[in-house]
Amino acid sequence: MPVFSVVSNPEFLREGSAIADSFYPDRIVLGAADEQAIELMKRLYDPILNQVFDPPIYAPRPDDFETFLS
Repeated sequence: MPVFSVVSNPEFLREGSAIADSFYPDRIVLGAADEQAIELMKRLYDPILNQVFDPPIYAPRPDDFETFLS
């Protein structure tokens, strides 16, 4: 029997700036009853949380953007 978890991850994307809002969010909200699922989502979001990726040319990192963990 398959085992799965449900994670709620609402999006806070503005029309016309969804790509920039995805790469440089002002918040990330996760909800789940399963701590393992939350840890997996944290690993998936790690590059965004720590800004350890090369910004795409079409969505440069804002000069005043601060990482979540700074």
